[in-house]
Amino acid sequence: MRINKFLAQAGYGSRRKCEEYVLGGLVTINGEVITDLATQVQESDKVEINQERLKAKQDFSYYKFYKPTGYVCSTNADGGPSIFDLLPLKPGLTYIGRLDKESEGLLLISDDGRLTYKLTHPKFKKEKVYLVRTDRSITDGEISRMQSGMLIDGVMTQRAEVEKLNQRSFEITLTEGRNRQIRKMCRKLGLRVHKLKRIEVGSIKLEELNPGQYIELNKSEMNIIKQILEN
Repeated sequence: MRINKFLAQAGYGSRRKCEEYVLGGLVTINGEVITDLATQVQESDKVEINQERLKAKQDFSYYKFYKPTGYVCSTNADGGPSIFDLLPLKPGLTYIGRLDKESEGLLLISDDGRLTYKLTHPKFKKEKVYLVRTDRSITDGEISRMQSGMLIDGVMTQRAEVEKLNQRSFEITLTEGRNRQIRKMCRKLGLRVHKLKRIEVGSIKLEELNPGQYIELNKSEMNIIKQILEN
């Protein structure tokens, strides 16, 4: 097993984050610092990060969480209150796919780096569904532009499913996770977002949760997670 995958399965974040630990010289195998990302870990190896011995983790935690507005996906207190103030105190837990401070809705929370990779890497094209309310009426032409793709920050967005719900609201399904993408798309159309709420990630739905609440995934949701990890 490659070293970054081993660290991810031990609960140290995404594979990309684990690569940073390796390249930063923080990881040792059998007492020797390793910086080669191609390094393979054997079952008998002693792997340490910051002098803490690790084992590939099997019992992961999976939650869904309703992020309220006004909270940041960060531990940096300067940005405002953190979502981690509302979440269970378990080592290694992190969010999968951030929401900005003004947005609300579904965050998946886990210590399984494999799931983070599967849900956030663009090559897997996992769907995220959002409800959006704007400051004025939306035209059919504006819906069409969002569907077909728009030039944002010098790069075209991928095609999106967009359904107009009423004069000032629409539902949009994305398969990419660019920074503040929906807000930037709306701004380019002269629309101001009054509310942005994520209601679904990879077929896991927000459903009954209220702002600030979290709950472990149920059996049917865990079956979805299993399918995501296997495909």
